[in-house]
Amino acid sequence: MDIGKDLQTAYDEGYKDGVKYAQRWIPVSERLPKEKGGYLVTGGIFKQVFVYIAHWNGSFWDVEDTVWAWMPLPEPFTDES
Repeated sequence: MDIGKDLQTAYDEGYKDGVKYAQRWIPVSERLPKEKGGYLVTGGIFKQVFVYIAHWNGSFWDVEDTVWAWMPLPEPFTDES
């Protein structure tokens, strides 16, 4: 039994689960953003589904469509990545 390898495997799996959870869609029925700003949202109207960036002002979204879920925007690309 390699304890170091087992610990690394547990860490890797926990990290993957944490990233998956952090990058998941958050239904607006579950909660709304705590901070004002831009978010990636999904929603729609008349059976048309959209994914786009919307602004949350602390009380409502700046879009006319119904927002079903949201997630924080990813970090922007840099050529140092």
